[in-house]
Amino acid sequence: MPFGTYAGCDFGAVGMLPATGRDRARRAVERIGHGLAHVGYRGTFGVDLLVTGDDVLVLEVNCRMQSSTWLLGELELAAGLLPTQLRHVLEQHGHGTAGEYLPEAAGAVQLMLRHSGPPARVNGVPRSGRYAISGPGGIVRRGEGYGLLECGADEIVLLHLPHPATVLASGAALARLISRRPLTTPDGRALTARGRQAVSAATSLFALEPVAP
Repeated sequence: MPFGTYAGCDFGAVGMLPATGRDRARRAVERIGHGLAHVGYRGTFGVDLLVTGDDVLVLEVNCRMQSSTWLLGELELAAGLLPTQLRHVLEQHGHGTAGEYLPEAAGAVQLMLRHSGPPARVNGVPRSGRYAISGPGGIVRRGEGYGLLECGADEIVLLHLPHPATVLASGAALARLISRRPLTTPDGRALTARGRQAVSAATSLFALEPVAP
């Protein structure tokens, strides 16, 4: 996968970082937030950080909602808090939303499943919804589901699927997998055993036909 290609997130993985590194990362993000507010920005922003032991390096700042903001919003809804997406819109329109916030966001994972072969036409697409992995390569649909709120501890949710007849280039997004349990190692470099099962089983639900370049 090309460097910088979005592949997902695991909110709980931050718990594996050293406490000092986490504290320094939090302080760095707070300083950035105060700086953005000072120049007039109101709303959600994201900061990409590199944490090595206790050292923190800021890589990038994005003044917008992130591709994981909706997943955070599901945790906030479950906790009875105003979701960050709504706070973003309200702040952009001049309404203050200071108040309670989610101190930790664990148990929320999303993984982008990408087409890894040569260009192919999509001839068959599974239905979005909740799925359970049943042994090596096996997968069973359990019902409707569109995110974390519907996803059981032993399930994954498949969504953002391509339309039939879509031609996929190598590396194109095939689906988004949602889970409450990790699908990758904490550094995001490799799939866990459960992640390998989920990716293999989800991929098997698609019918792809190679096309001439």
